Amino acid sequence: MTDLTSALRPVAILEYLAAHPDGAALRDIRDELDLPRSSVWLLVRQLVEGGYVHRVDDTRFTVGSRLLRMGLNVYQIASMGGDGRMYLQSLSSETGLDVYLAIRTGDNVVYADRVFGANSVQIRHRLGEPRSLHASAAGKLFLAFDEDGLWERRIDGRTLESFTPHTLVDHDALRAQLAEARLRGYVDVRDEVLTSICSIGAMSFDPDGSPWGAVVVSAHESDLGDRHDEVLATLLETVRQLTAARSAIGAGAR
Repeated sequence: MTDLTSALRPVAILEYLAAHPDGAALRDIRDELDLPRSSVWLLVRQLVEGGYVHRVDDTRFTVGSRLLRMGLNVYQIASMGGDGRMYLQSLSSETGLDVYLAIRTGDNVVYADRVFGANSVQIRHRLGEPRSLHASAAGKLFLAFDEDGLWERRIDGRTLESFTPHTLVDHDALRAQLAEARLRGYVDVRDEVLTSICSIGAMSFDPDGSPWGAVVVSAHESDLGDRHDEVLATLLETVRQLTAARSAIGAGAR
């Protein structure tokens, strides 16, 4: 049996689930970690109750929202002053607006970092909480650049929630918006999640061309106004720099 103390068993389970974003069955966890059946079920149940593990269905479990928020907080601390956060801070400083970095975790899109601008909208989205795929700028970007069936799993055949009268819930209209976003490299969202709030987002890519992170600028309509083109240009340049930086890191690793 694996030499794990009782205190380390929950950590081992969380590490195992973190390495399996699609989830794992109790049997897989038990066999991989070589733990007693009764211990695995008790520990997983306690972790579910605490929000650290999420029950996907009758057989599979994955990491929960509480653990995800912890991980993103660690990411934020680790990146403080680093290249990634430096670009977000520069973008916020230049525009005076709130800036978010969104990443994909499984089939969810979450905010991993944020910088509040001088003209903040005063809406504090929590890091790690899933964003709407069909209505938020970040969600739309990951749908637009998705190549592994995210649309089919999360959107196709489903009734989409209307957050405001302006939320796009018609599938054909949404597909057209996503196609346009992919073509021009950014998405412009107005009043779809919250009335009078505008978001402009653009995608940063990994060296292999896969989408890495969506950078989103959020503002009140009155703060964006005739500055739209200026803010968009600054956003696109920031995303270009982020992509170039990630390519340089990838080249250095090789």
